[in-house]
Amino acid sequence: MWDSARMHVHRRYPVSVGVAMSKQHSIQPVPDQAPAHANGGAPASDRAPRVAKSTSIPVSNRDVIVIGASAGGVEALCDLVREFPADLHAAVFIVLHIPPSGPSVLAGILSRRGKLPAFPAVDGEPIEWGRIYVAVPDRHLIIRPGPAPHGGYLRLTNGAAENGHRPALDPLFRSAAISFGRRVIGVVLSGNLDDGTAGLAAIKEYGGLAIAQNPDTALYPGMPRSAVDNVDLDHVLPAEGIGQLLARLVAEPLPARTGVELPAVQTLQPVGALARNAEEVAMAELSPDVIHNHPSDPGESDGQREPDQQSSNENQSGTAATGADPPELGSSNSPPLRQPIGQPSGFGCPHCGGALYEITEHGFTRYRCRVGHAFSPESLMEAQNDGTEKALWSALRALEESAALCRRVAMRAERRNSPHTVSKFVERAQQANRHAESIRRMLAKGGLRTPLG
Repeated sequence: MWDSARMHVHRRYPVSVGVAMSKQHSIQPVPDQAPAHANGGAPASDRAPRVAKSTSIPVSNRDVIVIGASAGGVEALCDLVREFPADLHAAVFIVLHIPPSGPSVLAGILSRRGKLPAFPAVDGEPIEWGRIYVAVPDRHLIIRPGPAPHGGYLRLTNGAAENGHRPALDPLFRSAAISFGRRVIGVVLSGNLDDGTAGLAAIKEYGGLAIAQNPDTALYPGMPRSAVDNVDLDHVLPAEGIGQLLARLVAEPLPARTGVELPAVQTLQPVGALARNAEEVAMAELSPDVIHNHPSDPGESDGQREPDQQSSNENQSGTAATGADPPELGSSNSPPLRQPIGQPSGFGCPHCGGALYEITEHGFTRYRCRVGHAFSPESLMEAQNDGTEKALWSALRALEESAALCRRVAMRAERRNSPHTVSKFVERAQQANRHAESIRRMLAKGGLRTPLG
């Protein structure tokens, strides 16, 4: 029943790498399908070592921890990792908003503060328990799965900035959710604005747990406050208590499944949301299947599916009607419902100028353009303010130059004894000066910016 759907998903979003799990809980990429390197996207197949067969170890606990922070986040991260035991049966992935230039020293700081070793993430690196992987500057950190029931590797991508950052929280959180489902625990710590909120919602949607630092204890409460306001969180507590909580949650066995199922075809929105998450991760990886074949292009909307898509949806309806087990959420058997990525918003992308599509899920609205730039409401306003400030500075410069030019012309006219020309250009210079002074006062007061929260 699901063969055509599986073929379509594989064709559009092929699994980038096969992996095998060693007895030390490491997942090694199979060399003939190894992931591409972030720098230039060159395939890594000729550099990946061939791995011998090993015995699979079933995963029965929550073993994928994704953590995001921004301003004030280093202190919170140190408080958190200090509580991790040396034998933590989980892998930890951290994104901290950092400038694109210069090295990051976060891995060294965290290694000194806790019992677990921390390392800068490396593209194609297999995931191992008991390690902390830290996102590197100017690259999104994404985690990808291997064969069920466990396995995975890292991707470093040069995809479009999300919420004004690369690395950003949402790509990591979203990729963990669709790759590892209910094995994931997501954590948002101190930071401005609202990166991580949409990613936490995706983790919850796929059965994982969502945690936020108590905003009252954060140096910068914006990110955890947004998570508290927009996501059905499982825990909210100070950063120094989150490490102990994570260690306890990792040690607990996964609860029995509660019958989470894909809905019947009549209720397409949840399925569309799941498909959208996969597409957005593919965008963060600059997948040509998505960049060159956008879901909002003609012929790709829900009402214009390809024949194999339409038949797969009919099969889904029949499966639900007969009571057979539907595919698990996030599995490769999920039907590829190609709905438009969102509704046209009427706004332009501050980074590339393209149209932004508005996406509303779980009451939280966000925006994305066709090449992958993504914004939460606050990050979009911040980017618009950046654009407005640049425009104001450009206007101030143009007006000052115009006034100077008018004065120069007036001086030359005065030497030629042309009073009419002098009067005309002096008046123009005065008018340009008045407009320039208005803009100067606006910039001196901070432009259109409001204090960050």
